[in-house]
Amino acid sequence: MPTTFNQYQPPQTITMFTVHGEEGANMFPVAPGQKVTLIDADNAIIYVKSANQFGQALPLEVYDMVYRNPPVPEPQAGQAVGMDADTIKKTVDEAVKAALQRYFPQINFD
Repeated sequence: MPTTFNQYQPPQTITMFTVHGEEGANMFPVAPGQKVTLIDADNAIIYVKSANQFGQALPLEVYDMVYRNPPVPEPQAGQAVGMDADTIKKTVDEAVKAALQRYFPQINFD
């Protein structure tokens, strides 16, 4: 039975370049058969530019960078939740009354 050896392959290096707008991304040179990641220096946009093995540019991929807040964990059974619906309604009503009283001091909202 022939012995096979795993050939070591160095980790792929990902290099990102900055460009100015989509025009800068379109002008960025790409070697045949390669793909580059470009970050817009002016906007929260990432471009992925690639070329086929003959050097023809493929359509530019455009991605918007969006910040997402981490998910808030759901309370588990038996855990106390902040306020019940009646308490929330009462708190909102009081806040609205206070705001109206500030803007219309001549009217009694009680």
